[in-house]
Amino acid sequence: AEHEDGAYAPGTVLGAAASLARYAVHVLESMVPGAKNERELAARVVHLLGHVLGRVPGGAPALEEGVAGLLAVLQRFPDSSVLASQVCGALVRAAATNAAGVLPVLRAC
Repeated sequence: AEHEDGAYAPGTVLGAAASLARYAVHVLESMVPGAKNERELAARVVHLLGHVLGRVPGGAPALEEGVAGLLAVLQRFPDSSVLASQVCGALVRAAATNAAGVLPVLRAC
């Protein structure tokens, strides 16, 4: 019932969201560049970020890092309409789940 009561306790999915977001950003920054399948890997990480950023509490550094990571994908792959669409979808998904946290970060970008 953690998804119903909003608990961000350690060991819960919500409690791990910030760690997952940080790991995903790490993958984008250190593993995607130079990978044989960098676009496919980036797409998978973007998908993951779209889900976990919606669960990161507003004001958490991982939220800002995650949004910045998504926007960096657009800069890294400017000619990929597929990745651009996936980044937009991830941002919408995260904002739909956590508007109070995600929208101020997007406005500041």
